[in-house]
Amino acid sequence: MRAFRILASLLVLTTTACGSADEKKSEATPQLPPSQTRATSSMHANVQPGYRVEQPATSDPVEEEVEQEAIPEEPTSLSGFMRRGRKRFRAGELSLALSDYQAALAKAPRALQPNISLARTHLAMGDASSARPPAELAIDIDGTSSFAWNTLGRVELIEADFEAAIVSFERAVEEDEDNSYAWNNLGFAYIETGSFTRAVDALEHATSGSRPTPYMWNNLGMAYEHQDRIVEARASYRLAAEDGSTKAQLNFDRLEGVISLIPEIRD
Repeated sequence: MRAFRILASLLVLTTTACGSADEKKSEATPQLPPSQTRATSSMHANVQPGYRVEQPATSDPVEEEVEQEAIPEEPTSLSGFMRRGRKRFRAGELSLALSDYQAALAKAPRALQPNISLARTHLAMGDASSARPPAELAIDIDGTSSFAWNTLGRVELIEADFEAAIVSFERAVEEDEDNSYAWNNLGFAYIETGSFTRAVDALEHATSGSRPTPYMWNNLGMAYEHQDRIVEARASYRLAAEDGSTKAQLNFDRLEGVISLIPEIRD
């Protein structure tokens, strides 16, 4: 096992040094301060579900509502501004989406969804300080909203307040145990604090839901790897890589390199 740890560490450093800029951009995450637990996570974990450089958007289902009617070019109602804001958000037009959500809030300042969407847009723009007020207001409006707690947790995660983020994500899954996105974020926060057993539990919840995503499988693989559960880690990375995750493919290839040198750990 000591030999495996040494080889794994060397291969992690090699992968980090050799990864191309395009590979790192393909699944970019918000910038976080370094931590001792981030030997693999700085390159291979998705801090926040669904974010891509080429299309900053969240895969949280509250933002995936199917538009049932045409979106007006010049909305006048709260719902019209929200529909156009979602469309612009998905298209990566974040400044325009921000304007629409602000216009929606002007119609109803204490409406839950516009506050959540406004906070998420600020997060997508890398502005956690501006995301905090609407995220906290969303909690004040409806303390039972799993999505509101998940959004506040995301703010705290980007601010590197991992203990606070864990409290928020735990509340999010308490309010809705089927919120896979909150389970994923909780698992990542546990990884950041070195609580790998809890991270595995949270990420197994995330991937057992009805809509597991590649980054959830990748994060689960990372949690397994921290526990030296190499067979499970490789299987998780493979699932994520087969679904298009370039980071998971790098992780899978790295483990294959380790296994080729220490064949007795191959399943």
